[in-house]
Amino acid sequence: MANFGDGNLIIQDAVTNKTYRLSGFSSTVLDSFVQSGTGSGVEVSGHRIMSREGTRMYLYSGFGGAVLDSFISPAGLTDVTHDTSRMVGSRSNGDKIHKYSGFTGVAIDSFAAPSTNPVAVSWDGSNIISANFAGTALGDKVYLHSGFSSTIKSNFATLNVNGVTWDGTNLIVSKNTGVIIKYSGFSSTVLDSFAWANQVVNVAWDNRTLASFNIIRQKGDIFKVAGTKVYQLSGYTATVKDSVTLSYTPSSMAITSAGEIITGETTKVRKHVGLSAVVADSFSYGTQNIRGITWDGTDVIVGNNVKILKFAGFSSTVTASFATPTGTNAYPQGLSWFNGNLWVGSTNRNKIYKMVGFSATISTEWVATGVESLMFDGANFIWANSTDPAKYLMYVGERENNILHDSLTIGTVQDFDFGSLTTTSTSTSTTTTTSTSTSTTTTTSTSTSTSTSTTTSTSTSTSTTTTVDAGGPPQPADYPSTGADPADAPALTDSPTAGPEGLSIL
Repeated sequence: MANFGDGNLIIQDAVTNKTYRLSGFSSTVLDSFVQSGTGSGVEVSGHRIMSREGTRMYLYSGFGGAVLDSFISPAGLTDVTHDTSRMVGSRSNGDKIHKYSGFTGVAIDSFAAPSTNPVAVSWDGSNIISANFAGTALGDKVYLHSGFSSTIKSNFATLNVNGVTWDGTNLIVSKNTGVIIKYSGFSSTVLDSFAWANQVVNVAWDNRTLASFNIIRQKGDIFKVAGTKVYQLSGYTATVKDSVTLSYTPSSMAITSAGEIITGETTKVRKHVGLSAVVADSFSYGTQNIRGITWDGTDVIVGNNVKILKFAGFSSTVTASFATPTGTNAYPQGLSWFNGNLWVGSTNRNKIYKMVGFSATISTEWVATGVESLMFDGANFIWANSTDPAKYLMYVGERENNILHDSLTIGTVQDFDFGSLTTTSTSTSTTTTTSTSTSTTTTTSTSTSTSTSTTTSTSTSTSTTTTVDAGGPPQPADYPSTGADPADAPALTDSPTAGPEGLSIL
């Protein structure tokens, strides 16, 4: 069976309320999943699916995987896509095409659709493609825009259009009659077509090799260890946001799901309080020096030159272990846990291994020269290349297609991870009031009277709030999830609007 991302058509069926993945451009079904509501928009981003179902937008992990995020859809949303940086949607309510702030319903830009009732939108790598439905042979059209603008470069009529997508070379249009047509480039010349049994609401193309199908970057920052310092970088940049100097030199580090930094040094594992030198807890084990460390959501996992070990929570109790891949001295300096599997980067072997769960069974492997450390940010595979000093390389998804998306030089690095730390804010107020009065009276009868009064009042109030925004898959969207009508979502304006970033689609 073809893999998700190999270049297959994805359709939403109006009758079955299912999303289907077809084999290439054909009616052969490879897979399907039941939608949470009536579909009205679908797109692929990285190895994620964005889908409008009922009154909500959903972000799925892979095809029909876990729901990673959702929010109340803007009213009248008819389809979704994304350009190189943001989610884009067509809306029949107002007849406009909007650009949104990440994976949210907050509009930051828009322009008027070329005609009433825009029903579909896509992106060809440089330009918006839109379509409107009027129910007439001359009124139903597909438009090629100039970038993200109302300027039309080309258009042609096609009756009953209700979905558009781009396969990297050609335009694909779905009709409400169930017919799906592939055109030559952006033209009215038909290359191929097939019929679907029911009305097709919308279409998408899942080939992740397309330049336009870039990745969703998660909320959080990259944290790296270099020498005795831990640095917090600003998102996916080399800009240092904060740092702390430790009293030792860690060989490895990781961020727990609770937003805590854990480090490995010789045979000792430490847990720190936020980005600070304060150690909240620690334990030691065995005699083999730690080469890599990660967190699987519950337990600490440590790699040394002989074994990879799993500990019970944050403790010295070993619950499971297996020999390092390909034997002793593999130097497993990069460990990461993602989607139920352990990933091991071996410096000496110049390879990255995907294990089956936490076991010695290798699922897949590939060459990664100079792999120093590796991580997942919840969407993307990232590893540091020590031979090209401190350059991290970002790959789409789990690197099944070896698609390098981005790289950045971030300086010396012993290990890194992605996430958001536990943050603590404390406010203290103290008030002290002291009053003293003394009265002395002296008379000729040598009588002395003295009175002294002293009052001291001290009040202290301290409030501490701890917020955890863990790394990995995104947290619930910063957007109304209950009690709100889609039409009452944050106002969609024609000018940039401040709002939560949620996710950035890059």
